[in-house]
Amino acid sequence: MTCMNPSYTQPHSRSLCSHIPSPSFHRVRLPIMSSFSVQVPPLTLPTVSISYTQLKDKNADLSAKIEEGFGPNGLGVLSISEVPDYSLWRQNLLHLGPRLANLPEDVKRELEDPNSRYNFGWSHGKEKLESGKLDLLKGSFYANPILDVPTTEQSLIERYPSYCGSNIWPHEALPELETAFKTLGKLILDVGLLLAYHCDRYASREMVMLEGEGLEQTLAHSRCHKGRLLYYFPAQHR
Repeated sequence: MTCMNPSYTQPHSRSLCSHIPSPSFHRVRLPIMSSFSVQVPPLTLPTVSISYTQLKDKNADLSAKIEEGFGPNGLGVLSISEVPDYSLWRQNLLHLGPRLANLPEDVKRELEDPNSRYNFGWSHGKEKLESGKLDLLKGSFYANPILDVPTTEQSLIERYPSYCGSNIWPHEALPELETAFKTLGKLILDVGLLLAYHCDRYASREMVMLEGEGLEQTLAHSRCHKGRLLYYFPAQHR
């Protein structure tokens, strides 16, 4: 799931809004097998939209929309609209992207976590492009928006360092980042849980679901949620 259509747009930053998709149109190109060239216009399909009011109604039957969006003929995308305070908290977080990226280098190094393969805290120039070159145009900040320390069991931390590590916050250099990141992340998770509830209702029509085995409970009991704040540097940083 991706971002809902906000009232604010930031050119270089993207928030951890990967759970609330925007009502938009996606172009799908269909392969044509022929012995001669034929110009076929791309098929345009709208994403399926569900309002937040509908989503939070646990008695609502959303099975048709879930099947349309996530079924075999769907795009695999559902858009949740009119989520209260989403645009506000997204804007607050995006405003912090440039400030984080422009902190002094020694401060950003303190926010790096090589033990988690740079999947907690600040990461810049650690990912490689298909060409093999380091990606220097994108900076990322990773954190668990729900739990600062998801586990203290050392065996799990060593086995799954990218998920079971602890958050690293710039408490002195940018203290407001933690609140903005966690607030938006918690909102996205709550919306995701509501959608998961309706997905479980849809799936239960065709299969027996034991208590605690549904998507909603799996997500609710997970301790390893992950959010990512992206910042795209200007091209001269190549």
